[in-house]
Amino acid sequence: MKVGIMQPTFFPWVGYFELLSKTDKFVFLDSVELSKQSWQSRNLFRNANGLSWQSLPINGSSQSSLSNARINNPKRFFSKLSRTVLQANSKAHYKIVANDFFDALNNENFMTVA
Repeated sequence: MKVGIMQPTFFPWVGYFELLSKTDKFVFLDSVELSKQSWQSRNLFRNANGLSWQSLPINGSSQSSLSNARINNPKRFFSKLSRTVLQANSKAHYKIVANDFFDALNNENFMTVA
């Protein structure tokens, strides 16, 4: 049996999904300390001016565990992020997939993960 274990990240890279596809069991290691200046809560996004950092607006201190972190005003944040990403990629086929992806992020059930 192949087991993969990774910390959750904000917008994981393609290799993250490749790891998921090659394992029988996958564990999200979310009991670690939250680091607000890491890939856990921020990532680089391409825009018209190059690359820019996008950070999750997380409630609480950096002393809390990742599993206890909550996004401050998630609907507003994901709405803003979706506009930013779609504008930056407006000429790409990415837009077709991105609309479905951001619709899923704005789903009430997604926002209330326990």
